[in-house]
Amino acid sequence: MQSGRANEGQKYDNECEKLKLKDELERSKHYLQQICPSSGDSLSHHLNEVLTKILKERPKDAIASFEKYSRELRAQKFSNQNRHLRDLYEPPPAYDEAKRLVELFKISPPGHGDYHSISTCHEDEESLVEMRQNAPDLQKLFYYFQQVGVALPRDDIVYLGLSIRKLIAKEKIKNVRFWGKIIGNPRNYYIIEASLTDEELQRRLEEAEVGSRLSVTTRSCTNESQELAENVALEQALATSLLNEAREAESIATVDDKARLQLVYPPMPKNPWQPTPEVAPEKIGTGANAKVYFVCNRPGLDGWTELPPVTPAQIVVARQTVYMFSGTLGKQVHTYPPFPGCEKNYLRAQIARIEAATHCSPLGYFTFGRRGARGEKDNDEFEQEDEEDDDDEEDDGEEGERRKEGGDIVINRHYEQPALKDLIDPSMCNWCHHSPYLLKQGRTVWLEPGKTEDEVDNASQDEYEGEDESEEGMDDDNEEERRSSRISRKAKELGYEKEIGPPLLTSLSEDVAADGAIPWSARLSSSAQPDVAVALLRSNIWPGAYTFAADKCFGNVYIGWGTKREAYNYSPPAMPPVQDQYVPASDLEFQEETDPTPADEEAWRISQLPPERDDEEEECVDDDDDSNPDPYDD
Repeated sequence: MQSGRANEGQKYDNECEKLKLKDELERSKHYLQQICPSSGDSLSHHLNEVLTKILKERPKDAIASFEKYSRELRAQKFSNQNRHLRDLYEPPPAYDEAKRLVELFKISPPGHGDYHSISTCHEDEESLVEMRQNAPDLQKLFYYFQQVGVALPRDDIVYLGLSIRKLIAKEKIKNVRFWGKIIGNPRNYYIIEASLTDEELQRRLEEAEVGSRLSVTTRSCTNESQELAENVALEQALATSLLNEAREAESIATVDDKARLQLVYPPMPKNPWQPTPEVAPEKIGTGANAKVYFVCNRPGLDGWTELPPVTPAQIVVARQTVYMFSGTLGKQVHTYPPFPGCEKNYLRAQIARIEAATHCSPLGYFTFGRRGARGEKDNDEFEQEDEEDDDDEEDDGEEGERRKEGGDIVINRHYEQPALKDLIDPSMCNWCHHSPYLLKQGRTVWLEPGKTEDEVDNASQDEYEGEDESEEGMDDDNEEERRSSRISRKAKELGYEKEIGPPLLTSLSEDVAADGAIPWSARLSSSAQPDVAVALLRSNIWPGAYTFAADKCFGNVYIGWGTKREAYNYSPPAMPPVQDQYVPASDLEFQEETDPTPADEEAWRISQLPPERDDEEEECVDDDDDSNPDPYDD
């Protein structure tokens, strides 16, 4: 029994030793198979390769060759010396963008306190109402546009709304509206439209007036200096000519007849060309500069940049060129004809063109008002008009006169939206333009080139004061007609043709088709659910301009490349013709002569020979030679 138990114990110990040895062997093998970070290889694999190489090549001294083979194999292997794990953490680029976007959500409306304390503070409630009136509701706007397939990504909509509120709290603007998006390469433009506050508008007008006075003073001083220089040059030329005449009179008495022959040159021709007078831009707050525009490339990430006012010259040249935007405001625009400005000026000119051509609304939404800014609602005026029905009848009678005068427009409180079937009628008689028309001159109101609005107003006032007393008693309605007639008469005298565009609220049915394409297309968002459908109006002249109408409201937006439709491939304007040759002032200035014949040339040569001497003169010369012999003659 005891011997059996001893044998079993011995077997158990042997098994334990085997397991222990096996475990130690596995540990050693695992240790040899570990990858070294510096070399990227394990010792087991390296020894295996060295022994395989020794067995393959069979060197005479294997021990001496072991280290040599080891170094060669290690040198042949790739070893990365760079460390991918850095001690200093560098955040990804998206982290910085996220930090800037977080700042958008921290904005609060004008006033004190945050969003949680607005309901408890009366001042903050007023500021919130003011913010609601000035900031656009982009969620509602794109809710309707999404139903007709026109929209932006939801992230952009949220970032736009927050960044616009931040801009309103920073700048002195009101009635902010999302104008649209112009696609560029490589960056796009997001554009918003706003009106300046009364204080800011007055301040800018005063600055512009001071600048115009300085420019007028500088221009007058320049003209006076030029006139003075011309007078001095004329006096010097006159004195020089008189001195030359006196010298010629003295020299004529002493010179012979041949010296009197002098070449008389015709006077130098003078260039009568003068540059075309520039057309003055419209004042801030009027016409094409009635609104201000801010642009950015990435809402929420980039700041808003205000575009400069547009000039008529920029609009005229923009109509003759096609330019693809790059998203860089300061980039130079290389076109023919040369554009007077950089990309931000070209962008502003295209915005003015698109707005004048595509901003429309349902007929009756706007009406002509007696006062207030265009497109703004004057509640006091509407309340006074609602007190009596007779006031509405008077307004209907005065609307035609205000239309002729081009008065301001306000929202019609009694607006009733037409039926959807009428809004999508191809005749477009239920839609109208509510933006001023841009004339060929580049302005909304014609102005004599080379003059400013103040100069024209002062001249008109002087003419008005000089009229008969019988006309002074006429009402104010005829004053505008008399002023317009005086401007037209003055323009005809100077050779200009005054332009008059269509008035505000002109129906879209009067738009002319361009290159065989109808200007507008209309459709419903859904024909299966017409009771909740949205009417969409799309411009075919400016692809990307859309307008919707639903639930007694409407909206305009532009999402496109900022270029007008071209029926054919764009061809730049031709180069100007080659300048004509100089035309003589009279027939005596240049006289053509026929070429002489060989006989004429020979006769002229003979006439230039010295005259032949007579025989008597020759004999006298011989006698003189004999009487005075040469002493050196042998």
